[in-house]
Amino acid sequence: VITFSYSLTMIPDWFKAIDHALKILNPGGLIGVVDFHIARKFPDDRQKRQSFATRSFWPAWFSCDNVFLSPDHYPYLDYRFETELFTGKKLTVPYFPAFWWKVPYYIYVGKKPLTEPEGCR
Repeated sequence: VITFSYSLTMIPDWFKAIDHALKILNPGGLIGVVDFHIARKFPDDRQKRQSFATRSFWPAWFSCDNVFLSPDHYPYLDYRFETELFTGKKLTVPYFPAFWWKVPYYIYVGKKPLTEPEGCR
């Protein structure tokens, strides 16, 4: 099992981090990720569509602390692993003046395929 807890958004080359996790996991091994989340403008059916304000404000807000939200986290995880669980939720941010506006985050659990697809090595 490999976990990333609110860290992918702070790793400059998070693609490499995910690829390295895939490399060192045994076939059938699990990856768990919890992180802040913005969806793509037109997300797939498993993600909720987010407003323009959400997709614009939160990345700008978090970037002040070198936390970079990416709409590509979930699609890349889904591409590299067999998705066992994906859910998007919202939570309040401590000390944030608008307590009613919540930041989106996701929970992801994926499994390393028993065999890798062609071109993924």
